[in-house]
Amino acid sequence: SHPSRIYVRNTGTYNIQFSFQYVKNNASNDTINVWIAKNGTIVPDSDGVIPLSGAALQNIAAWNYMLKLSAGDYIQFYWQSSDSAMSLETLAAGTNPTTPRSPSTIMTATKIDTVGSGGGLLNVKTIFLILIGE
Repeated sequence: SHPSRIYVRNTGTYNIQFSFQYVKNNASNDTINVWIAKNGTIVPDSDGVIPLSGAALQNIAAWNYMLKLSAGDYIQFYWQSSDSAMSLETLAAGTNPTTPRSPSTIMTATKIDTVGSGGGLLNVKTIFLILIGE
């Protein structure tokens, strides 16, 4: 199995939420593009652009996608910047004040099913949570 692929076991509509912690180490103005692919194919209209200006910046990009997925489908997140000083980075825990470590990537997939007549009730199940550190 490929380490960047996130597979689903059950067919349904999923709310895919993520955050990426970006670090920029030079003074130029740049952008980062983030998008998602399903089964190796880019999901239309999924690209987001994050502008960053200045040096020594840390930023968190976070949003969600609603995707219909079938059992065995997989998704992958992609990001790109023309600036080689841009990276995803896990930040160490702080000591003054004490703070927890900040992972470079957090991803949650929640399966959403509509039940009942008229679709008025939601059955929501969090399927998995992924934290990626160094």
